[in-house]
Amino acid sequence: MSTALVVGHNPGMEDFVELLTGASASLPTAAIACVAFDLNQWQAIKPQMGRLAWLVKPKELAGKIA
Repeated sequence: MSTALVVGHNPGMEDFVELLTGASASLPTAAIACVAFDLNQWQAIKPQMGRLAWLVKPKELAGKIA
């Protein structure tokens, strides 16, 4: 398994997630989105080939981190 971390900010990140997954997602400041792919080579990635595995927004973490 290979993993890549892409860090950025809007407006580009919402557009990038939508390009990769076809799903429209609101990404407020400091949100984290996981896009999963079922493939063996990074070169095989095409638009809308991924799926939005999870999305965490800062408000959802309020009071959960010490």
